[in-house]
Amino acid sequence: MGGLQEAIQRRVLVLDGAMGTSLQSLDLDVDTDYLGRENCVDMLVRSRPDLVRSIHESFLAVGADAVETDTFGANRVTLGEFDEEAATWARDLNRDAA
Repeated sequence: MGGLQEAIQRRVLVLDGAMGTSLQSLDLDVDTDYLGRENCVDMLVRSRPDLVRSIHESFLAVGADAVETDTFGANRVTLGEFDEEAATWARDLNRDAA
């Protein structure tokens, strides 16, 4: 046993922070940042990976042990609510976010 399982046995682990709140607090442009899909934060993986990385790094800097991706709704059904093109990006968005 090692790594994550060993750490869990020794102490409580902290999992990242408020990604959604962090993203929503930014002054982002619908066309360039959200790729024309208002409030579709999953698009930021493609359009603004620098912002996503910066937020993850800030969580790690204050002591988080692990971070999750920001793919809250990166699945065909949810992305399809924006448009069919976005729905086709689900797999790529998840892979890029990971």
